Amino acid sequence: MLADLVWSYVNLTWVPELMAAWFRAQPEWFKSGSSATVLLVTVSAIHSRMRHALVLRRLHTGWCPRTCFTSAMADSLRKRPGFYVERKQDASAIRQLFSPDGDVASGFFYFLTGPPGGGKTTLAQRVIHELREGIIYVAAPSDAGQFGHQLANALQLVEQLPNPLFLVYDYVLNIAGGVEQERSSRLGACLSALEDAARAFRAARRRPAVLVIDNAERLAAKEAVMRDVLFAAQQWADRGLVRVVFVSSDDALITHLLGQSRCSKAASVEMEDLSEPLALQYLEKHGVAAKAAAQVVDVTGGRLLQLMCAVEVLQAGGTSEDVRRLALAAAEAEFQKVGLLDDTPQSAAGLRVVQALLRNPDGIDSDEWNRLVPSPTDKEELMQDNVFARRFRDRRIVFENRSVAVYARNKYGGACS
Repeated sequence: MLADLVWSYVNLTWVPELMAAWFRAQPEWFKSGSSATVLLVTVSAIHSRMRHALVLRRLHTGWCPRTCFTSAMADSLRKRPGFYVERKQDASAIRQLFSPDGDVASGFFYFLTGPPGGGKTTLAQRVIHELREGIIYVAAPSDAGQFGHQLANALQLVEQLPNPLFLVYDYVLNIAGGVEQERSSRLGACLSALEDAARAFRAARRRPAVLVIDNAERLAAKEAVMRDVLFAAQQWADRGLVRVVFVSSDDALITHLLGQSRCSKAASVEMEDLSEPLALQYLEKHGVAAKAAAQVVDVTGGRLLQLMCAVEVLQAGGTSEDVRRLALAAAEAEFQKVGLLDDTPQSAAGLRVVQALLRNPDGIDSDEWNRLVPSPTDKEELMQDNVFARRFRDRRIVFENRSVAVYARNKYGGACS
C-alpha cells in the first residue's frame, strides 16, 4: 500500500507535465487522431485514481499545519499547566463540531466565531490534533486567489494538480483564461478530489469528513472563490459527505453569508473571551501576583491575546500600571482609526453609540443601532476597526473589548458631547 502511494505521488508529479509537453509538440496529431483521444482519456483516468488515493490517505491521517500542538507539546502543557488554561466548555463544543456522528446528512455547514485574539485557532488546532482522523485544516491565504494552491497542499496534492484534460485545453487549444482560469481550475480540481475521497471515507467510517477553513473572511475578496466554496459546502452538507467549518472573527462576512438564501442551512458555534476567573487563573499560573492579576484583568478582560501581551510586559519587569497604560493607548489608537477623535462624517453617530453603550454595557439591539446610526456608510466605517462589534449570539452591538470600554469610560464619563 505504501509503495503504491509513493508511486502515485511520483506519477502525479510528472505525468501531467509530460503530457503537456507532448501535446505542445504534437498538437495536430492530437486534434486529428482518435487514438490520441483514447490515450488522453486513459491517462486522465489514471491521474484521477492516483489523486484519489492521495487525498483519501490524507483524510485517514488528518492534517493540521506544524503550528498545531504536537504530542510532545501536549505533554509539556500537562507538566507545565501555566502555559495553558483548560477551556473545557469551548473545547467540548469544538470537539463536537469536529466530530459529526453517524452517516445521516445534517444539511448544515458551520461557523466557528469569536473575537479576534480570543484563541479560536489555537484551541481548534489543539482539538484537531486530539481527533486527527477525517479532519483537514487549511488557513485561507491573504490572496484569496491562492486558496486552491493552499487547499492542494493540505490535501497532499502537488502543484501540477489539474487533470491532463485541463492541461491540453490550456496548452494546445488555447481556451484557458490565463492565471485566474488556472487558479479556478486548481480549486475546482481540489474540491472534486476531496468530494471523491470523502465519499470513500464515509463508506469506510460511516461519518462525514471535516474541512476547517481558518481566516475564512479572506475568501470574500474573490467572489468566484467564495461562491465555489459555499456551493461545495452546501452540496456536501446535503449529502453528508464533508462538514465544512468556517473559522472567522469577521461579523460582517458572517452576517452577509447568513443573509443569503443558499446559506440558510448554516449554524454557528461562538467562542467568547475567557471568563474573569479563567483570566485570573491564566495570569496566576504565569506567576502574576493576585493583586496585579486583578488590576490587569480590570483593563484587558478575558481577551487571550491581551493577557499574553500582559504576561510578556510583566515578565520583562513592567508593572500592572504599564499594562494598563499600553492597553488604553491601543484603545485610543482604535478610536482614532475609526474616526471618533476627529471631525469625521461618522464621528457624531459613533459618539452617540458610545454614550448608549456607557449607559448599557450589555449592548444595544439592532433597532437602537439603526436609530443612532441611520447612514449605511457610517455603519460600515464604524464597524471597520476594533471599537464596536456585533455579538454573535444575540446580534447586539457592544464595545469590541474591555480596554475600549475602559478608555471610553475614562474619556467620556457618562456622556459624550
